[in-house]
Amino acid sequence: MSATVKLFQRYVVVGLRQPVFGFLFPIVFPVVIVIFARAMFQHVSDLPGFPLVSYTAYIAPGLIMMIPMVGAGYGASALIEEIRSGFTDRLRLYGVSTGQIMAAKIGFEMFRILPAGAVVIGLLTVLGAPLRSGVATALFLTLLMFLWSAAYSSLFYLVAIRTLNPQAPMAMLPLVVPVLFVSQALMPKVFMSDWLKLSVDLNPFSHIVAAASTLMYGEFDLWLVEKGAAVAVGMFLLLQIPVQLVTRRKIGK
Repeated sequence: MSATVKLFQRYVVVGLRQPVFGFLFPIVFPVVIVIFARAMFQHVSDLPGFPLVSYTAYIAPGLIMMIPMVGAGYGASALIEEIRSGFTDRLRLYGVSTGQIMAAKIGFEMFRILPAGAVVIGLLTVLGAPLRSGVATALFLTLLMFLWSAAYSSLFYLVAIRTLNPQAPMAMLPLVVPVLFVSQALMPKVFMSDWLKLSVDLNPFSHIVAAASTLMYGEFDLWLVEKGAAVAVGMFLLLQIPVQLVTRRKIGK
């Protein structure tokens, strides 16, 4: 456990020295989306069938849950550089397992979204997005972000370790765009075509957004929260199977 904690601390320090992708980009991108989406679509809330009177309030859960997806490839790219430099080999000589390395990496993926989460949640609150129970809601949203961060970033670690190419996870950063738009994060399903509704239902991110939405406003539905958390945990566990197999083959136990 102590090795995992020390590694986590190291990853945080290294990340803070290069904060653009790990810490700043997750702040800038959602804020830009907030500004432009509000400017372009704010009157959509006037249409019959729109669930809320405020478009900003509607998109708030999706933008908050988008934070873990922005900059997700940073930690995975850094891991490949550590493998190439021999750093992971030195760790293994000191008895640090690849499981501990990955645990520290996932911990960093959760930590790096905290500043962005605080800024974006604060901004959306100022712009009128509701927080059902104030600080308690913000804390539950953060926990949900942690789960989604662990799940989504696992895909980047799988690709990075499989290819041993630090550019591969960075090339996957645009994945956030289709994941965001093929969901109900920016527009209710009632305004979508049938084929897109089916795609939305199959998108794991949609369930995360639904969980965040019921935490923030409307009639609270515990089932949506449980389903969203289960989807994130299930996706994480499912991806960790190939991640661990590839890690042991490429790096060792």
